[in-house]
This record gives sequence, structure tokens and C-alpha cells, in this order.
Amino acid sequence: EEGITRSRREDDDAPLLEIASGHPSVRTEGDETHPSTEALWDTLLSAGRDVAAVAVDDMHRLDKPTNTPNAPPGKGWVQVFAREASAPAICEALSRGHLYASTGDEIQRIRVTEEVYSVWPSAAAATVEFFGGHGELLQTSRTSVDMPEAAYRLHGGEPYVRARVTGPEGKNAWTQAVRVKPLL
Repeated sequence: EEGITRSRREDDDAPLLEIASGHPSVRTEGDETHPSTEALWDTLLSAGRDVAAVAVDDMHRLDKPTNTPNAPPGKGWVQVFAREASAPAICEALSRGHLYASTGDEIQRIRVTEEVYSVWPSAAAATVEFFGGHGELLQTSRTSVDMPEAAYRLHGGEPYVRARVTGPEGKNAWTQAVRVKPLL
């Protein structure tokens, strides 16, 4: 991750932001009077806040049905990049933003260098969109069995870059935003 900076400001009181929820009453996609949670994430990132995106199933109970809409488990989760499956290692990965958020799609690998941001979705035919400051769409790529990697060449003027993967079934996964240093 040379050329990339990721830092958590000491005054940040919420290093994680829920951008996708499996609960039917949550306005994840926004509506005519509310921006989407992904747009809110871009607003924070564009303001210089380093906030990691998470997805949740928002399941509240398994024991008995109620009259209110319920969210079954498995609608959203985070996949952390930790050296071991221990509580301290997982919490450390979460606090450092070493994760991706998902509503069903998976990512095999993420690699960021000084020049390229690369994503390898698990699905053979996925759409990968790269976004920059203020949620600007920078590039759209399609992966396939023959081309499993989607890569965005960093220009050096982007305040940050992040990716959204959409699999063939319409489920998503979001990589975390990385700050880009100007290329010399």
C-alpha cells in the first residue's frame, strides 16, 4: 500500500459507518427526501473523514415472529482481513478499516499500489465501479473468467478511491476508500 495513506483522526468517534442494512425499514438506497447511505459515506470521505463502510443484516430476533418487518440473518456482513480468528485480531482489523462490506457478493483479493487499485471479485461476471471524491464515478469494469481482475489506474489527483462490486445476482460488496497521494 505504498503511496496510500489511511489514518484515523483522534477526534473521530465513529470509525465505522453502516452503508447497507438488511432491515426492510431502513432507507439504505435513500428516497426523494433522503440521500442513500453510500452518498452519506462519500460526503464524509470528501470532508476528509476516514470512515470505513460496513453492511449488517440488522436481524433483531430469531425466536418468534412479530407484526413488524423483520430482517433475517445473512443479509449483510463485513469480511475482515486479520491474521487470525481471535477477538483482538478482528477488532484491530475493524478499527484499522481492513475489511470490506457485503450484501451477498464476495471479494477474493484487493490490492492497492502507488499506481493501481485492483479488485478480484469472487463471481466470474461482476461489475466493478471505482469511485472518487464526492462519489464521482471514475471507471466501470466487467470481470470474466478470462479477466478476473478489475483495475483502476490511479492518476494522483483523486482525494480517495473506493470500489463497489455488483455480482450477477445484483448483490454488492464495497471496498474501503484509500487516500491517494499526488503522483510526482
